[in-house]
Amino acid sequence: MNRNTIRAWESRYDFLKPERNGIGYRTYSDREVEIVKRVKERVDKGQMASLAIKVVMKEMGCVGNEQTANG
Repeated sequence: MNRNTIRAWESRYDFLKPERNGIGYRTYSDREVEIVKRVKERVDKGQMASLAIKVVMKEMGCVGNEQTANG
C-alpha cells in the first residue's frame, strides 16, 4: 500500500490516528493495518474510498464520527 495514499486518506477522511514513534514515524496497530487492508480491497474492487472507509469502520465497530481505530 502506497504511504502517500494512506496519508491522503488520513487527511481527507479523518481516517486513522496513528501513533508516532520517538523519531516521528507513524506506527500502526494491528487493528489499523487490518482496516487499511479491508479498505484497499474495496477500493481495488471499484468502491469509492470515502464509502469503503465508512463501511469498513462500521464493520470493525467504530461508531459515529469516530474514525480512529485505536480502540
